[in-house]
Amino acid sequence: MDVSMPHMNGFELGKKLKERYGHSIKIIILSGYTYEEFYNKAYEIEAHAYLSKQSTYAQIINAIKQSMMGHILVPEKAIAKSKYLLTPVERKVLQKIAEEKTNREIAKELAMSQRTVEYHMTSINQKLGVKSRIGAVAKGYESGLLGSLRPQDDE
Repeated sequence: MDVSMPHMNGFELGKKLKERYGHSIKIIILSGYTYEEFYNKAYEIEAHAYLSKQSTYAQIINAIKQSMMGHILVPEKAIAKSKYLLTPVERKVLQKIAEEKTNREIAKELAMSQRTVEYHMTSINQKLGVKSRIGAVAKGYESGLLGSLRPQDDE
């Protein structure tokens, strides 16, 4: 899709499609606009790729293939501004792991394959610099990604 469309902008449509179809849909934005705020917005709505209309045929085909494998092809500037460098999907997966969900349960809840969950888990571990699910959850709490381990006051 493009950012600029007749009845709704691409970001609004992308957000609605993600709400309706979850992670089973892959969004690729092909646009003439190369503004940093557009890259950030694409990343926020969990678009899998943001490409320039000047992209080659090979780049577009690569973006489609990479998107189908769950990879994100959004300019580094947008990703670098993201909290702890985890994608929104990776943050959801990490939350489910903290809830002691199995890969099968996570896959079902987030409408993705178990293989995609495994891919996200590998990526989470690499980004957080840990070796296991336990390490990822511990680092998630330590860094604030998963909130706080302190008990809440009942006042």
